Amino acid sequence: MPAKIVSFTGIILGLSLCYLVLVGCSPALEDDSHRIRQRLEAIQQLAKKKDSAALLGFLTEDFTGNQYLAKSQMQGLMTAYFWQNPVITITLSEVEITVTAEQISGDFKLLLTGGEGVVPDRLRWLSVKTQWVKLNGRWLIRRAQWQDVGSEIPLP
Repeated sequence: MPAKIVSFTGIILGLSLCYLVLVGCSPALEDDSHRIRQRLEAIQQLAKKKDSAALLGFLTEDFTGNQYLAKSQMQGLMTAYFWQNPVITITLSEVEITVTAEQISGDFKLLLTGGEGVVPDRLRWLSVKTQWVKLNGRWLIRRAQWQDVGSEIPLP
C-alpha cells in the first residue's frame, strides 16, 4: 500500500510541477513579446529621427541581412537612404511575434515612405522576417530578411 501512495503522490507532484512551470513561463513569454513590440516601436521612431547609431544598437555584432549584408553594410544602407530622403516614415502592420526560450521571430509588413518634404515622394511595402536573440539581458536582431511586396512606387 505505501508504494501506491508514493507513486500516486509522485504523479501528482510531477503534474503540479509541470503546471507551475507552464503557468510560470507564460507571463515571461508574453513579456518578451511585448518587449519586442516596444523595440519595434522604438526602431520606427529612431528611423524617423535618422539616428543610425541608435538603430545599429538593435543589431548583434554578427547581424546578417539580405544577401549576407553585415552590420557595417547596414549602416551604409541606412546612411544612403537617410541622405536620399530628408523625411522618412515607417509604419508596421500585420506584426506577428513568435516566442521560444532561445529566440523570438518577428514577422511584419513595413510601409517605408521617403521624400523631400512633408508629403512623401516615394513609398515601399516590404515583408520583413526577423530573428531576435537575448544577449546580456537585451533582445537584439541577429537576422533580418526583407522583400518588396510592392516595388518602389513614385507618388504623383
